[in-house]
Amino acid sequence: CVYLEGHHVVNFDPKDPIFINSTKPVKPSPENKNSTTYPNGVKNPETMTVYKGTGGHTDTVINGIGRIGYMVGGKSALWKDDEIADVVTARAIKFLKESREKPFFLYFATPNIHVPRFPAERFRGTTKLSFRGDSMVELDWSVGQVLKSLDDLGLAENTIVIFSSDNGPTYQDGYEDGSTVKGSYGENDRGHDGSGIYTGGKYQIYEGGNRVPFMIRWPGKIKAGAVSNALVSQIDLMASLSKVIGVPLAADEGKDSRDTLDAFLGKSPKGQEFIIEFSRGQLALRRGDWKYIDSAKRGGKGKSKDTMLFNLADDPGEKTNLIDKNPELSESMAKQLKDESSDSSHLRR
Repeated sequence: CVYLEGHHVVNFDPKDPIFINSTKPVKPSPENKNSTTYPNGVKNPETMTVYKGTGGHTDTVINGIGRIGYMVGGKSALWKDDEIADVVTARAIKFLKESREKPFFLYFATPNIHVPRFPAERFRGTTKLSFRGDSMVELDWSVGQVLKSLDDLGLAENTIVIFSSDNGPTYQDGYEDGSTVKGSYGENDRGHDGSGIYTGGKYQIYEGGNRVPFMIRWPGKIKAGAVSNALVSQIDLMASLSKVIGVPLAADEGKDSRDTLDAFLGKSPKGQEFIIEFSRGQLALRRGDWKYIDSAKRGGKGKSKDTMLFNLADDPGEKTNLIDKNPELSESMAKQLKDESSDSSHLRR
């Protein structure tokens, strides 16, 4: 629960060394005998004063919030959860100011709206979705500050900004922060369903788990407000952006990444002919309007699922399995999925 910069802990006190363990409490030792200790949320649930943690989010309690894993030490370096957005946003803007005279790459990994959610006080109560909704508003503010900085520095016209996420929504959060009604996928979050018309969410092979927000801004190169239905994958950003900066990828770099630059820039509505989706050992193939979900589970635990085929143009919610009505198409897509996933080194063109 500390900030790192240049591979060093910010505000670290060497007299209070930090030790962590992901699965069990840190045992006392000569090395950590002077390290600050924190409450254990399982043994002392009353120490989770911000809100209760559940499902493993109850190990070490720091700032009144239970965490996954254990930590001792580093008291002087601890972050304050409700200040994280302010701190990382300010650091991003500082980087932009320092880099304005040269080409730069900024990967801004905001913690909003991931748990544990504890937005700044000025954002609390701004929505009806408790800390989840309030964190969305805080995220909007944070991104806005970065975009405003690009404008103020005169960098906006020649800077590509990409906004996206890593997976679909989940309501199995691990914290009783008032955001989620009881239930799992298919239910909603106080009237808000982050998956929209799509089925599923994080950890699931359905479109609700694989489709994510994706926006690109490049003034003068991309038409403002344009919407594209091109089939693209975040994996393709590597090959596409290498083309933008004129640095070709080596033969052993980004083997699965394919040049989709024209789709990203709105010049082509086509995108990729196919993409492979993956979630918890299960694979799916998107090809045009069709999606084939393999029944096999690859590695890990869990039983095999049913093999499924959906026409996303007619059935974006993946409600009607057409596997029995399209045996030839199913066989073709099954073979392609097997061939492509067994050796992906040829994908980049």
